[in-house]
Amino acid sequence: MGKPIKHLVLDTNAFIRPVEQLHNIAENFYAPPGVLAEARCSRSKIKLDTFPFEIRWVEPSLEAFQKVVEEAKRVGNYPELSAVDLKVIALTYDLTQRHPTKSSNKALDGLTVEQVEASIAKIALEEAEAGKPEETPAGADAAKEVTTSSLPPGFAKDDDSEEEGWLTAESLDAALNKLGAIELCDGAEVGCLTTDYAVQNVLLHMHLELISFAGYRIQRLQTYVLRCRACYGTTSNMTKEFCQKCGNKSLHKCAVTRDKDGKEQLHINWNRLTNLRGLKYSMPAPRGGKHAIVEKIVEDQRMPDQRKPRHYGRVGIRNGAIDVDNPFDFENKQPTTRKHPVK
Repeated sequence: MGKPIKHLVLDTNAFIRPVEQLHNIAENFYAPPGVLAEARCSRSKIKLDTFPFEIRWVEPSLEAFQKVVEEAKRVGNYPELSAVDLKVIALTYDLTQRHPTKSSNKALDGLTVEQVEASIAKIALEEAEAGKPEETPAGADAAKEVTTSSLPPGFAKDDDSEEEGWLTAESLDAALNKLGAIELCDGAEVGCLTTDYAVQNVLLHMHLELISFAGYRIQRLQTYVLRCRACYGTTSNMTKEFCQKCGNKSLHKCAVTRDKDGKEQLHINWNRLTNLRGLKYSMPAPRGGKHAIVEKIVEDQRMPDQRKPRHYGRVGIRNGAIDVDNPFDFENKQPTTRKHPVK
């Protein structure tokens, strides 16, 4: 019997979190080389060395990486994704282009508006019929009351549900997720195993297959913008720190949806208050120096460049090795240009 997936891209979560029977769900495993740097703990390294399968370390193409960056900026998850996360998505995109398949995420592709509306109306009709109460005979309630009243004195009807505490068809998925079950897609050729919600959001927006485990899976797609608490303006540039309209440092992230007319509707979490950290005390006086920590208070403020320290007195050293082409000798402090006078 063949395995469900042929090509599976692994994120760092596959090495950190315990995933049982991972070798039984895919034939080929891929990962960008940057994943090794994120798996720092000894437990992850031991697990990486004891995998019963071979992992192919592949770098994604530049075109796929640029496409993923553009999609992440459009969705609003770009600031939350590291370079390794972007490479994981780009590698999944590359493999999907090489091994195309009919994805479940593309179920609505190729359908007309009338077909989609007819499907939605059919589903709504079925739900309405399922929620409609059944008609009972007129004497059913009276017979039920007689049966209840015929119990001996001191006895009452058991109100506990017989299905409580038992596995049913509705509670089976939740129970498997608690046990760490892997959620697969039917007919998937290429998939990506990750529990990062930002990575999952970009994957599903790009119509790529998502493989999750232990119930770590987003329920709906989200698009985010930055909203100013002062002037109520919005911007889709998630890298901004100050509002482009009023200049205040009062931007916060919120989800946004569009209706059928193209009008944006913001979904603001009013329970989350503004961070008041640092407002109790006045700002400290500015300090100079090489390693001064300066707080940024305006958009165009010039910030000091925290460069790496130079190796003083190590003339002729470049990248840890002696530069033989340097006109200044490393042993002698006197410049060697005196031996070769300028003509």
